[in-house]
Amino acid sequence: MKKSLLSLLILVIWYGQMSAQVLNQAASWPNVSWTLSGTYDAPALLNDPTVTSNFSYDDDAAGSGSTDVLEASSPVIDLSAAFAAGETLLSVNYNYNYNLGDVFNLEWYDFDGGAWVIWEAIPDNSGTTGGWCAALPATGVTSSELDISAFTPTQLSGFQYRFKYDASSLWGWGFCMSSPTIVSAAPPSCADPSALTSANATTSSVDLGWTAGGTETLWNIEYGPAGFTPGTGTIVSTGINPYTLGGLTSSTSYDFYVQADCGSDSSAYSGPSNFTTAYACPAGAECGTLSAEISTDRDFTGLPGTSACPGTLSITIPAGNVVDSVTTFYDMSAVGGGWMSEQRSWLYSPTVAAGEAAVSAGAGSSTGTINYNRTGLTFANFASGTIDFELHAGRTYGGAGCDNTFNLVESGWTVVVYYSLAPACSPPSMLMSSNITSSSADLGWTAGGTETMWNIEYGPAGFTPGTGTIVSTGTNPYTLGGLTSSTSYDFYV
Repeated sequence: MKKSLLSLLILVIWYGQMSAQVLNQAASWPNVSWTLSGTYDAPALLNDPTVTSNFSYDDDAAGSGSTDVLEASSPVIDLSAAFAAGETLLSVNYNYNYNLGDVFNLEWYDFDGGAWVIWEAIPDNSGTTGGWCAALPATGVTSSELDISAFTPTQLSGFQYRFKYDASSLWGWGFCMSSPTIVSAAPPSCADPSALTSANATTSSVDLGWTAGGTETLWNIEYGPAGFTPGTGTIVSTGINPYTLGGLTSSTSYDFYVQADCGSDSSAYSGPSNFTTAYACPAGAECGTLSAEISTDRDFTGLPGTSACPGTLSITIPAGNVVDSVTTFYDMSAVGGGWMSEQRSWLYSPTVAAGEAAVSAGAGSSTGTINYNRTGLTFANFASGTIDFELHAGRTYGGAGCDNTFNLVESGWTVVVYYSLAPACSPPSMLMSSNITSSSADLGWTAGGTETMWNIEYGPAGFTPGTGTIVSTGTNPYTLGGLTSSTSYDFYV
């Protein structure tokens, strides 16, 4: 019985040793093996990690004229043992409270290159303006993983890491961080996919792609409406990359995640990545190939009589067709559209008077649709088969003008032009009346083409077309008689 218990104890100890991390090194501040360097105001240094348990600096107290660069660097850490054990992913655990600075980075030392390399940027996480150490969050953070699988022997043996604060070009508040710990880990047996992409979106499908995490040949895709909670979406399994996902709803924004299926193990889901399906053409409209995004060729100088910040777009109309209407779709939420006081857009050809086709997105909105339904649009450059549009978008603050930092492309503007075959007999336009008497009026119009005969239907204002009186004529303008005095009439041609 004792022998059996001894064997069990040996097994447990052996297993514990085999599963332990090779590198699990606490900085253990205060630690004289660490180094504090840089150019800074000594009185503003609140905590020196070589002599205290924290690293903290009061940038506000140092003043606007000071050069505030501080670097807390670890001693040399030999990673050779971790590398030999296959633990080629490093991460750092630490806790911090940081309010406003120009640069705050976690960095590692490349011994071969003789230079410090940014591991990751540390973001602001506090509004505290003093006493940063007393206000450290209850939970810490874990850095992104640093892959050392391609390190050379000298990079492994000469490794260091540090925290660098640089507010030399910005008068910030300050920060505090607690003593960190660096650990190593083996890569997962089934690595996460990365670089999720989407392309060729139609009204009901999209091509989804990704970079495999390893040698896996099967993946799970989970998708759903933008913002859905992972685990509540629809999952499809595939061995194809890229994969064409179908059965989608038009004009809809989706998120998707991808998981590697390695057979005996699965990775975590990577994502989300977002895509939006194409707009579905209304019945009778043709648009498919004529849906285009605003190009990156932007002219920020503006045009006379319009807002600044235009984007340019050329759309080719098939021969024999005319434009029926124009619709724009926009999503400004990605660049702060929720706080813009106004968003405006103009869609027009150079041959149309500036502003004639002006439409507004509406104040304060960030996503939506703008319809400009002026039917039968024709342009002087129609013979070339190309119509040139300009889209002007801007934000204003209580008056005219535009903030030209507004980025049309990042805002997700899409323009769709609906077109149809030019009618064999085009409708007249520009109807007018003149020389009105108590019993007659001269009616005129602009011919739709080369026609020489017209039908005029008229009746009391508001009458239903088809119920009025019709006269045929070859004269334009035409004097319509037999009218009743002091009466309002409508007429059609």
